[in-house]
Amino acid sequence: MLKSKKNKTDFVKATISNIIVAFIYVAVFCFFIYYVFSSKISMAMGILDTISIDTSKKILKDVTIDLETRNLKAYPEFGTRYGTISLPSLGLTLDFYFGDSLEVLRNGVGQSGGGYFPGEGGSIITMGHNYSGILKTLPEIKSGDTIILDVNYGKFTYEVYDTKIVYYTETYKLPIQRDEEILMLYTCYPTDGFGHAVDRYVVYSRLVEEEIYD
Repeated sequence: MLKSKKNKTDFVKATISNIIVAFIYVAVFCFFIYYVFSSKISMAMGILDTISIDTSKKILKDVTIDLETRNLKAYPEFGTRYGTISLPSLGLTLDFYFGDSLEVLRNGVGQSGGGYFPGEGGSIITMGHNYSGILKTLPEIKSGDTIILDVNYGKFTYEVYDTKIVYYTETYKLPIQRDEEILMLYTCYPTDGFGHAVDRYVVYSRLVEEEIYD
């Protein structure tokens, strides 16, 4: 009887031990897969996101700005491409969207809905992936370089005055204010890294020239 109980106890202990070992192996394997293929996973999620947000079907409505109040009279729909963003010193001209969905960022640079729009006189928060052909070379930008937003109601030129590496939770380093028109553009950092990036490379620029279209 005692031998039977001992056998059962040994069996339970062995089973628990095997479960723990298997769990550790699975956890290590999942971490390895995420670390090596996280960028591919992100791109795959972007493809899935097109099911819910198809930017190709977005219709851009007329967007105009009231020069007295510095407010737009009409706003682009979320997920809509309403211009281009150019970084001449890096040889980049990318599609510019209102919105920051995975689909938007897969196709160009997105603009957060939490800030202001070009010409409104406040903070403009923009972002893009650190992929080749998008913002992989963003850390090469220098103070004095220009960033140009050419949207359907005007052309706005900003001059870079600062860059910072910011931890992803430090949102206070991308402040929303309306004292001055500041364009903040960021991407994940380092741009040649693998796996989940917790830092952001932020470029700060201020408006130096504008041309409002009739």
